[in-house]
Amino acid sequence: MRGQKAYTFLELMVTVSILSIGIVGVYRALLTSLDYQGELSQRLYAATVLEHEMALMENQYRANGQDPSAENGKVMEAVLDHRTIPFTLSVSLGMIETIEGLIPVDVGLTWPSRGHTITLKRVTYLANFNFKSSPDAPSPNQP
Repeated sequence: MRGQKAYTFLELMVTVSILSIGIVGVYRALLTSLDYQGELSQRLYAATVLEHEMALMENQYRANGQDPSAENGKVMEAVLDHRTIPFTLSVSLGMIETIEGLIPVDVGLTWPSRGHTITLKRVTYLANFNFKSSPDAPSPNQP
């Protein structure tokens, strides 16, 4: 048996240790990517809801002059990745003194995620201009 080459117990233990460390690293990377995927799906959902709410505010403001800040504090719940997540809408109005009829609106959504609060914000402008054409003004079709 002296002439045969064989692995010693120590060599096998080192090999198994190195493989187990590699497997644990791959497993942790998989779990981290799943966490990021969940967070990205929440952000995508929030962006979609935010765009939808901004369009609703604009339509309601143009149709009947409804104040967009009335939606401030509205809570919408969504089930994402088998979890119910409360999304809270925040709306604040600004003022542009130099341009009458133009209102900047800061719209945001906040939601809890992994022990902290995430906020996604957008700014939109609502306009309520009453364009009156003067009889002397050329029409768009005239040169």
